[in-house]
Amino acid sequence: MQMAMGLKRWMAMLAVMMVALPSAWAQPAKSENLVYVVGTSQIRNGDMSTARQEAIEDGLVTAVSQTLTELLPSESIAGNFQVLNESILSRTEKFVRDYQVMAESPLGDTYRLMARTTVSIDRLEGAIKAAGIRLGKARYPRVLLCIAEKGFGDDGPSYWWGGQPALGGRIAASALTKALIDAGFKVVQPDTGFAGAGLPAELSVEQAQALAKRHGAEVVVVGLAVVEAAANTMGGDVRSYRATVSTRAYRASDGRVLTEIRDSALSAAEDPETGSREGIENAAALAGPPLSDQLAKAWFRQGAGSAPITLRVQGIGGHIADFVKFRGALGTMSGVDALQLKEMMTDSAALAVRYQGNARALADAVLLLNFDTFGIDIELVGADEIRLRLVPR
Repeated sequence: MQMAMGLKRWMAMLAVMMVALPSAWAQPAKSENLVYVVGTSQIRNGDMSTARQEAIEDGLVTAVSQTLTELLPSESIAGNFQVLNESILSRTEKFVRDYQVMAESPLGDTYRLMARTTVSIDRLEGAIKAAGIRLGKARYPRVLLCIAEKGFGDDGPSYWWGGQPALGGRIAASALTKALIDAGFKVVQPDTGFAGAGLPAELSVEQAQALAKRHGAEVVVVGLAVVEAAANTMGGDVRSYRATVSTRAYRASDGRVLTEIRDSALSAAEDPETGSREGIENAAALAGPPLSDQLAKAWFRQGAGSAPITLRVQGIGGHIADFVKFRGALGTMSGVDALQLKEMMTDSAALAVRYQGNARALADAVLLLNFDTFGIDIELVGADEIRLRLVPR
C-alpha cells in the first residue's frame, strides 16, 4: 500500500515535470530561419537550365537579405551595405543550409520559382560580427542644429547663437528637428540664452565644433534658410516667395563633413512675413527626410570603421572585484561594439573600446552607470582616450 502511494506520488511529480519542462524547452535560441522566397531570372537563348539556376541564386539572396533585416536595423544595413554585399550577399552558399524548390514556371523570357530555404542565423551573426558591425539596436548620435534664417526684406539673418530672441532662426530648425527625431536621432535643445560673443551667422567648422562641444552634441548641422521674391503667379496683392534651406552636417569630434542637403519651396501670401514663414517651413520639410537619411548612412558607415577609444581605469588596486563589475557593465552598454583588455597593472588597467560615438559621448554614457560599492570619477576626456578612477563608497 505504502509502495503504491509512493509510486502514485512519483508519477504525479513526473507528470508535473513533463508539463513544466516543455515550457522551458519550447523556445530555444533560434539558430535557423525558415524563409519562403520567389526567385526570378531571364531565359537567354532558350537555356532553361541556366535560367533555373539563376532563379535559385536570386531566391537565396532574397532569403539571406530578409534574414539580415531581422538581425540588423535598416540604417546599419544601409551604412555598411558595401561590406555586407561583399562578405555576405555575394556568398549566400555559406549561410543557406538547404533549400527546396516547391514550384517553378517559365513565362515568355522570364523564369520564376518558389523555394523553401533554411538560413543559418549563427553563421550570419558570425559574419556580421567579423565585419565589425554591431548586432542589435543602433545608437543614434546627439545632434545640434545651427540654422540661421533670413526672411524676405529682413536686414540680416536671425540665429540663436548670436544672443537673439529665442524664436530667432527656429522655423527651419523645428521642421528639421521633427525629421531627425522621427528617424531616431536625439536633437539637443540649444541654449538660447547663450551670448555668442560675436559669432557670425555662417559658422566656421571650428566654431560649429565648439558649439557642439558646449552642448554635448556629437553632430552639428549648420545652415541657412533664406527667402527671396519669386514671379507673381496669382495676381492682386498676393506675392510669391522662394525659400531655400541649405544644410551641412559635421562630425563634432573632428569636423568631418557627413552630408550636405539643399532644398527649395514656393509660398504665396499677401505679406512678406507670412510668405517667408510658410516658405521656410515648406523647404525645411522637404530637406528634413533626406538630411536624416543621409546623416544616418554616413554616421553608421564611419562608425563601423572607427578607431577604438582607450579607457584608462585607475584605482583598481585591492578592488579587483569592482573592476570586474565595471568591465562587465561596460561590455553590455548600448553603443559598445567591442571591448578588449589591453594591459593590467597593480592599480590600473587599459581597455580598448569600440563605440558608436566619440570619446565625450562614451564618457557621458559611463557616468550613467550605477554601482553599489563604488563610484566613477572622469579625470580626462581626450580625442581618443578617457581616464577615469573607480572610487570606493
